[in-house]
Amino acid sequence: MIVAHWDGASWREVDTKLEPVVDLGQVRALSATNLWAAGSTYGTAQRGIIVHWDRRAWRRVHTAPQREADGYAGLAIAGREAWAFGYDDIEHWDGQRWLRTHMKGVGFAGADALSPRNVWATGVNRRGGAVVYHYACR
Repeated sequence: MIVAHWDGASWREVDTKLEPVVDLGQVRALSATNLWAAGSTYGTAQRGIIVHWDRRAWRRVHTAPQREADGYAGLAIAGREAWAFGYDDIEHWDGQRWLRTHMKGVGFAGADALSPRNVWATGVNRRGGAVVYHYACR
């Protein structure tokens, strides 16, 4: 896994100090000191992983307990809330704790948030049809 940073003139590789079996696919930057990334570990026990950059280090974020073969393909951040979208599951940080919503038969591919009450996610259902989910209330 490689994490690279563009400083306006060139790219440089950043040492995450995370275990080498991590595949990060989504990144969201709220500021220079508040970055989030999501993906999965791989190997015999694949799990979803969320990491946070606080300008000093990348740290793994502990979420709700996961099933094997979960990974995160979508990540949305708005205000103090965050959502990680995987296969069958949505993890939601409500500002105090991670909560899991099970969405049987949906594989999420991407996500974004305009506000904590306006979150969008895309993916595919088990029949191969495209899906768009919209979270619009609390």
